[in-house]
Amino acid sequence: FGIFGAALEGEWLRSDGYRSVSGDDRGPVDRATPSEHGNLDSRFTLAITPKFNVTTNLAYFREVQNGGTRFTTSEVTLGLASVGFAYDADSAGRFDLSVFGRRERFGQVRARVDETRETESRAGRQSVPSGDEGGSLTWTSPELRGFGKHQFLRGVDARHIRGDSTDRRGWWGDQFLTD
Repeated sequence: FGIFGAALEGEWLRSDGYRSVSGDDRGPVDRATPSEHGNLDSRFTLAITPKFNVTTNLAYFREVQNGGTRFTTSEVTLGLASVGFAYDADSAGRFDLSVFGRRERFGQVRARVDETRETESRAGRQSVPSGDEGGSLTWTSPELRGFGKHQFLRGVDARHIRGDSTDRRGWWGDQFLTD
C-alpha cells in the first residue's frame, strides 16, 4: 500500500483425534486423542524514506493435546515480538538492526495406567517456561567488482536465553506432592 506493507496470517485446527490403543488392548481409561492449535502472525513494514524501512512482527501460537487418557495432556504457548530497521547508505553500504523477544511455556501432565488399563492416576506434571531476547546489527558493503561481483557482510549479534523446568511426581491439589 505505497509506503506501508502489512500481512496477517492465521490458522486454527481442531481434531477429535484417534484411538492410540488398539481395540483388544484398550481399557476403560483409554480415550481418543483430541488436539487443537492456532497461530496468528502479523507483519508491518513502513518505508519512512526510500532508503529507511522499519518492520515489525508479532506472533502467537497455542496448542493443546490429549494423549489418550484423562491425565495425559500437554499444552504449549509461544509469543514473539520483533522490530527491524534497514538503512541503505548508498556508497557506504546497507545497515540492518533488529531486536526481538520471545516467551514460551510448555506444560504436560503424565498418567500412570494399571496393567489392565482400568484405572489411571496422575504420575506427574511438568512446567517449562522459557524466553529469550536479542538483537543483531549487520553491514553489507556496496557491490565490489573485480573477478566478478562481490559484497562483504559484517555483523554482530547477541542473545540471552533462559528457561526453567519443574517436574513433580504424584498427585497435587489436596494431595501431597513430592519433587
